[in-house]
Amino acid sequence: MKSSGSGRLRAGIDYREEYPVVCYQTGQMQEPQTLPLDFGGQAGHTACFRRILSALKRYGKKEAICAAVVLPDMSEDVIRQYMTEAYEAGFPENSVQVMGELESFVHFVMHQTNDIWQQQVWLLEFGAQEVQATAVQVNKRTTPMVAQAREPECWKVGSLSDGDRDERLSECVKDRFGKTPVSAVFLTGTDLNAEDYKKSREEICFRRRVFVGEQLQARGACLMAGDESGSRPYLFLSEQTLLYNVGIRSSRGGKEEISTIVQAGCSWYEAEAECELILLSEPILEFSFQSMLGGDAIRAGMLLNDLPGRPKGATRLWWRCISPDRRGARSGSRIWDSGSCTRLPICTGGRRFCWRSRRRRRTAMGLAVICKYKRTKTPFYVEQAGLNLYSLEELSYFLYHNICLVDRNFFDERLCRWLEETGAKDLAGRIRNGSSSGTNFQNLVLMAAGASGLYTVDELTGLGERLKGLVNLQEQERLKLRADELLDSRNEWAAMEEYRRILRMHQNSRLGMGFYGAVWNNLGVCCARQFLFEEAAECFETSCRYQPDEEARQQAELARQLAEGILPGAGKKRPDSEDPQKKLLRWEREYRNGLLKG
Repeated sequence: MKSSGSGRLRAGIDYREEYPVVCYQTGQMQEPQTLPLDFGGQAGHTACFRRILSALKRYGKKEAICAAVVLPDMSEDVIRQYMTEAYEAGFPENSVQVMGELESFVHFVMHQTNDIWQQQVWLLEFGAQEVQATAVQVNKRTTPMVAQAREPECWKVGSLSDGDRDERLSECVKDRFGKTPVSAVFLTGTDLNAEDYKKSREEICFRRRVFVGEQLQARGACLMAGDESGSRPYLFLSEQTLLYNVGIRSSRGGKEEISTIVQAGCSWYEAEAECELILLSEPILEFSFQSMLGGDAIRAGMLLNDLPGRPKGATRLWWRCISPDRRGARSGSRIWDSGSCTRLPICTGGRRFCWRSRRRRRTAMGLAVICKYKRTKTPFYVEQAGLNLYSLEELSYFLYHNICLVDRNFFDERLCRWLEETGAKDLAGRIRNGSSSGTNFQNLVLMAAGASGLYTVDELTGLGERLKGLVNLQEQERLKLRADELLDSRNEWAAMEEYRRILRMHQNSRLGMGFYGAVWNNLGVCCARQFLFEEAAECFETSCRYQPDEEARQQAELARQLAEGILPGAGKKRPDSEDPQKKLLRWEREYRNGLLKG
């Protein structure tokens, strides 16, 4: 058997009966030993745990103790009760774990030499009237190996006084062991003497290794106390554990993959996970359930009801899987829309939850990007656009869609410190080194935009071509692209300043009259959105002088009517006594309220 780590004191506590059976193992011991204890006069689990802790402290420090408790009932209430009583007795925080009797036996078997579990392994627990039989099968072809324990069988063999116990036991063994090769059998509760078990003894021992032992569950629990499942070369599966790896269909850099969110092998009470993700397609999350026992993966889609419509890559969700209890009262998924800070009505207990399942995926359903980096408490403020960014994914989205709003000065020390807060320390270091060494602006943008995995290689290549195209543009053209992006992002005041900056510059004859007509037209749009209707009318009229356009003429006429307090389409000024300025303020409030509701 494998020895425990040096300095650690492990304890396995088999609490399937009224009083526990305890084994312990120090760093110098090769295998667990029985801890002799007398629980006479001890009332309640807390008193027994306190007695165990007191005995363990003779072999090591309290802080070095790790204990695993074997329970007969793995319901949520029972687990919580035993854990609470163990900590009340004085066990260090996070030093106690629980497991079922099947799991503890599997751990015991898997710590034996390989020849023991090369084929099927059986545990026969002898009682007065029956034998409880449990089978363990190890699949060595998977990575990691899968150790599966079947639910115990109850063989009704009668008592020794009936006279036919040996015969009935022999028939059960022949029936069950004859179907699959068996390499080892462990016996408890009997010595399998030749006098009482002549026939069944021969059947059990035929070409098999047979061991008579006690306290197997306590010893198996002791071997795994304080151990993390990730450090084991095998995966334990039973009806008390998840048999499937639960994953989400995702993409990173344009390459589709199944990102595993919940690992198979964890107990039902530990089956909790959460992640943040960004939708890349329709409002559906596609899940994959891959059985560790083989076969095709089951795929199912979760429809996200009431999700606001947003562009591709602009919806960030927080998904949480909640572990179920025996009644299923707490089971399900919870999803929050990070953009609006509201929970979507999609939990499994509600009628608004929708699954679309199929064994084989014929058409693409939902696709998402799993966020690798955390959201920051302090946002990164982009002064050019008046935006707050909270994650690396938001930064990538901003750079991809608003490339004209940034320049080389954007990649400064403030950005690097913020990136370190998101957890992207490697990216922060590369940007810091690139800025100091004179790396060109295009490489800095592609470095930051590609780090999140939101965009494919082709999309990043296209972004690079756009960046190269900016180099060949006139200064006024670059300023107009910058102003247009500000206008599209509803930052009218900043856009107005950029358009006016262009108009203050010397007029470039290479750009043509249409270019300046478009500048005046967009400036008019900015003024109209800010309810500066008189200025808007002048801009639209100037735009028509540069480039006659019927739509711009109509916009100029409409702006003149609004500036005079005339409702569009009324044809003349309303004969009411309301002041035009107050009327404009009222319209402005109604307009902004409509935006908020939209």
